[in-house]
Amino acid sequence: MKTIISLILFIVSSATALSLHKIGLSDGTDFIGIKTGEDSSFLYFEELNMTKHSFPLNDVEYISELNLVEVTMTSGTVVVGYIEEITDTKVKIGYPGYGESEYYRTNIESVKPEKEYGSEINPRTNPENKSYLYDYHVFGVTLGMPGGTNLLFGNYGPYMMINGTIGVLGASISTGAVLSHGEHLNSALCADLSYIYFLGFNTIIFGPSFQVNIHGFFVEIGLGFVLDMYSNMIVPDIQIGYVFRLND
Repeated sequence: MKTIISLILFIVSSATALSLHKIGLSDGTDFIGIKTGEDSSFLYFEELNMTKHSFPLNDVEYISELNLVEVTMTSGTVVVGYIEEITDTKVKIGYPGYGESEYYRTNIESVKPEKEYGSEINPRTNPENKSYLYDYHVFGVTLGMPGGTNLLFGNYGPYMMINGTIGVLGASISTGAVLSHGEHLNSALCADLSYIYFLGFNTIIFGPSFQVNIHGFFVEIGLGFVLDMYSNMIVPDIQIGYVFRLND
């Protein structure tokens, strides 16, 4: 049996939870989305990408509720999961034991039934020909520790991340646990090891930090303990800049 990244899609409404349906028309076409209403002449339907339709009832061959579906985002990312609830603007994607993320429905390219794969949840494994949002490289420019002006590059996986920073006055390496993944947000708790050279002095600094990236805006805040037998100094570890995903 093929292994696939199976994600549980939660589309949460503040009012009434709605089900995902597949509707088939007499001309052979079909659509996947939300049944939003019905009157004596028309069935009203909205796809997950927010495209609205009104179908004459006489043209509707069938309507069925879906379970496992494949969702393709406009970025090319493909996820497979179970649609459970719906909001007006967003899709929340949750996968047990690994966290959750949200997507805007306007970023959904298409939805289709997914019948080929099983339901094993394994974010470490990519299905054939499908990109996966939770394993990506990053690159950017930051200001702050360790080098004043820095180039940052690294990799985020489903559970762990690592990045390196090199600048005019120093370099560092950070590794740690990924706390959250999202289409436009991720965060991690890290351990940083830095080498800094300034005004003829050089030192090594080690300490914890928290990193967050929102729409490319990157912030790292932490504390650095100077590893010098003659010093008990603690210094702030702060970086601010722009860091983007290379495979989005």
